[in-house]
Amino acid sequence: MSRLVDTIDIEVPVERAWEFFEDMPNQFVLWNPDHEAFEMLDGDMGLGSRIRYVTRLGGYRYEMLGTIVTRGHNSRGFHIQVEYDGGISSTHFIGTALDEGSCRITYAEDFGVSDAGAGRLVNFLAYDVLAGPRRFSREMLDLMRRDDAYLKCILETGLYPEPRKAPRACGRGARLPQPGRLGALLRRRALGPHRRRRERRLPRGQPRCRQAGRIAPWNSRAHASLRGP
Repeated sequence: MSRLVDTIDIEVPVERAWEFFEDMPNQFVLWNPDHEAFEMLDGDMGLGSRIRYVTRLGGYRYEMLGTIVTRGHNSRGFHIQVEYDGGISSTHFIGTALDEGSCRITYAEDFGVSDAGAGRLVNFLAYDVLAGPRRFSREMLDLMRRDDAYLKCILETGLYPEPRKAPRACGRGARLPQPGRLGALLRRRALGPHRRRRERRLPRGQPRCRQAGRIAPWNSRAHASLRGP
């Protein structure tokens, strides 16, 4: 199995972070402009509850169905784990109390099945051949870091990021990226050098699609330091 991990320290008690994750049906879409929908299929965020959410990753919309298989909470922290249908990926949110007024949030994504038996073959086909692992891992880790940056500002200031706006009429060259190595090859063949030059020569003021991976603008200048370069 492979694991992606991002960690951030937040200047709020761990109980405040727990309340945020407990209220995920209301907080998910507000949390990150790349989050588009969240639905409880069964239960109320308790152990065994079924969830569905939709998010954007690398310019594509992904719909995920999963079950909460771990849900623990005490004064020292909490742990929530969601295992997705198919059994080859899961998400962990782990909160740890640092002192009376701060906590550490660890966000982890596990991919693949056990290394025993056919697991190695499944992992190879799913992540080394089909998914384009380097690109997928990079985009997934970028999304996790944006989630953590937004979470820190939401919990510390109470301010939420501005929602993503649907792109207006873009230039002819504007397009969403295709995943994996095959997508990159097809894109290079479909867009010759003349097409790429034409993209760069769009008139000034021509609206363009947002590039995947950038942090959406905050609704306060106080958070300018968190924006990407």
